[in-house]
Amino acid sequence: AAGTVTCAQPQDEHDERKLVSPSWLRDKLEEVSVIDVRGQVNKLNRVYDADGVNYYQEVEYRGLKDDYLFSHIPGSVFVDWTSDIVSKSSGSLANLIDEDEFRQCMEERGVSCDKTVVIYDLGDMLYAARLWFALVLYGHPDVRLLDGGLTRWEKQGFPTSDDSRCMLTLLSEFNPERTNPSMLMSMSDVLSAKTEANLIDARSKLQYQGIERRATRGGHIPGAISLDRRRLLKEDGSGFLPPSQLRQVFEDAGVRINDRPTIAYCNGGVASALVLFALHLLDVPLDSLFNYDGSWNEYGSHASKPPIGNSMYPSGDS
Repeated sequence: AAGTVTCAQPQDEHDERKLVSPSWLRDKLEEVSVIDVRGQVNKLNRVYDADGVNYYQEVEYRGLKDDYLFSHIPGSVFVDWTSDIVSKSSGSLANLIDEDEFRQCMEERGVSCDKTVVIYDLGDMLYAARLWFALVLYGHPDVRLLDGGLTRWEKQGFPTSDDSRCMLTLLSEFNPERTNPSMLMSMSDVLSAKTEANLIDARSKLQYQGIERRATRGGHIPGAISLDRRRLLKEDGSGFLPPSQLRQVFEDAGVRINDRPTIAYCNGGVASALVLFALHLLDVPLDSLFNYDGSWNEYGSHASKPPIGNSMYPSGDS
């Protein structure tokens, strides 16, 4: 398609059709659409149970638009992950908006399907992966992430700007040839498919074990594999592990990436998108990747579904 750019990649480096370096983006800046989706999840108060061990963790979801207005990659537009792409009617903090609303959001920011999109956040890759998932779900054919985000861009000495583009000049048509609605799963979808799939819990081990919770109950979905999404990233904050190390992390966790589809969940479908993007980097087909959007925010508040790993259900995953 017009505006699409391609390159070959050396062995054990990521495909630049999926994950790009700051130098790649600097050279292609005039040819691509760049989206800033910086955000945060701030931990607030802990509310301990009577046992003094398990606790409910209060959190605050934030989009960092003020940071964008102060300084961003030249030519980028801003998407607030907490409001611009979140359904107001779902009752959840993070469930995605529907296809028509998403199309309008992208068109207002000048994002079309005939131009490569590069997304960045601060470098935790969390919010960039969430927007990648939404764009792929709703049909954009060429979406890439900036490895290491704005932090790595700035460390390498590339310029930033405080000029914001006028939204009225950015209108475009977001008209995908096909969408991928099956990538988004409901709770009933997950419960009927999980025995035939890798089911990955992308949250921390404490949340998986039910010690920390952000819903009514703690624990994890029976049969889920614990794989903290931070294990997929370099410790120095410069982005994703190289392909060989990524593959090893999945294998060590017991994820069969080549012969089973994968369903991922977290608290609200965000960290799970990072796990799915990592599998995408390993060339797992998109039609084998599924995101449980309601995630633990929904499942952990559903009284009829048993969690595993908390004080009520301390035994195994049977």
